[in-house]
Amino acid sequence: MKQFYILILVLVTFSLQAQVCTFDQSEVDSNAIISPGPFDQVENPDGGIDKPACINEEYEFKFVLFVPESVELFGVEVMIDSIRLVDGGIQGLPDGLDEETNTTNDVFYPGEADCMVITGTPTENNNIGSYELSLTVDAWIRGFGMQSFELPDPAITGPGSYTLDLRAEGQCSVNNTEELTIENQVSILSNPVTTDLNVQVEAEAYSQVSLQLISMFGQNYLDQMYQVYPGNNEISIDCRNLKQGLYFLRYKDSNKEKTIRFYVVKP
Repeated sequence: MKQFYILILVLVTFSLQAQVCTFDQSEVDSNAIISPGPFDQVENPDGGIDKPACINEEYEFKFVLFVPESVELFGVEVMIDSIRLVDGGIQGLPDGLDEETNTTNDVFYPGEADCMVITGTPTENNNIGSYELSLTVDAWIRGFGMQSFELPDPAITGPGSYTLDLRAEGQCSVNNTEELTIENQVSILSNPVTTDLNVQVEAEAYSQVSLQLISMFGQNYLDQMYQVYPGNNEISIDCRNLKQGLYFLRYKDSNKEKTIRFYVVKP
């Protein structure tokens, strides 16, 4: 009897250890194999990896995987029997980061969903910059046998890419999601930006606001105070000297702080 309880304890402990991430049904996209989908400036501007990583700092980003019963491949609907992650999953990660799933053999069947996390601590051996990531899978397609795909693939996931931004230690305090303490009162009028970044501030009274312009690597290109008046205020910031890429506008006043991401595109 004692051995039986020990066996149960070992099984329970193993089960708890194997659960590397959790998700709920609202995170499952039944129309996509992986979500969030790849970032595309036109078709999926909210996709991709929107959380930067920093040297010597713990990191975690979650994907949710779902295997549909069929997919449209080059205009033809094909049935899927199973999908397996190849070579451990995600390729192109910085040293110190790896991916983990709850599925020990990395095989998924139609109708099944699971989560996969990029986790770890980037080491000092890495170069600061952008890392293009991909996910290689073997798909067993009914009538066609095993087919290998590298995701993202425009025919399967739609256009776009997965880019992980790796910054220097201490530079991950720049948040690339919107943070508000009260209702929105600031917005960007045009995104992406080719010449000028036009910022609109809806003010309730005379006050001063702070605008910072920060690159995805944490470089500060602007830190300036502006006087605003009751009603609509439009502030124009010259971005013609900035390189093409992802940037963050950080807005501050006496009541709130908000960070908005935008893109500079060269004409």
